[in-house]
Amino acid sequence: MTYDYQTSLDAWLNVQEKLGRRQREVLLAIHHLKEATNMEIASFLGWSINRVTPRVLELREKDLVKQARIRKCKITGNNARAWRLTIHGEDAVMQIAKRLQ
Repeated sequence: MTYDYQTSLDAWLNVQEKLGRRQREVLLAIHHLKEATNMEIASFLGWSINRVTPRVLELREKDLVKQARIRKCKITGNNARAWRLTIHGEDAVMQIAKRLQ
């Protein structure tokens, strides 16, 4: 069986096109912040933490976001997971930017 890279890429891009508005907003917030905890994302977007946490999980499941490290949150001062974009997340941001032009 041969592996068709173009078909795989097309399938991956199709998944990314199906991001919801809130998922895109969280993805773009993490891109802007470079690395952020859920509370930092919530503060940046003006959202509650309960609105951010599920979106981050969804983006992690799509391999767009991954844990960067555990560090002190700039909002709470508590230790928390900080998230950053994966290479696929960076690609998705570029696709979003192209669509906005």
